[in-house]
Amino acid sequence: MPLNFDSSKDLPDLRVNPHFYTKTGTSIHEVFIAMSSTKLSLRPHQEKCLSHAKERNTIVSLPTGEGKTLIATRLIEHYLTLYPNKRVIFLVPTRPLVEQQSRYCVDHCVVNGNAPLVQKVFGDEQTGWHQKEWNDAMGQYQIFLGIP
Repeated sequence: MPLNFDSSKDLPDLRVNPHFYTKTGTSIHEVFIAMSSTKLSLRPHQEKCLSHAKERNTIVSLPTGEGKTLIATRLIEHYLTLYPNKRVIFLVPTRPLVEQQSRYCVDHCVVNGNAPLVQKVFGDEQTGWHQKEWNDAMGQYQIFLGIP
């Protein structure tokens, strides 16, 4: 059963004053670098989704930009910490999302103190792989992120 939230109650006002960066001398690029190198905090509705997903199969239904990928990265961290010899398969519907989500996993997921290794999987690129290539990839990567 999907978890649905009225997350507008849980979300702070995230609008940014564009003059903040010029007044402080900080570039927007520096802010994004700092944000990607720090562990993001979960909002209450994300914590609830993560707790639920740790206990049972869960479909998280939230609007765009409200933290589904952050919940997924925390769940990946949880399971790869508990089961370090297991692998995660993360499916998304489009190639651009494969690129986006793989970067997000590397930037925001920490497993045993390190960013996980992510193998992007596109059916047409792996069709020529033999058992050896798959075995090598399974030995090297922790997350396989691709399109169905």
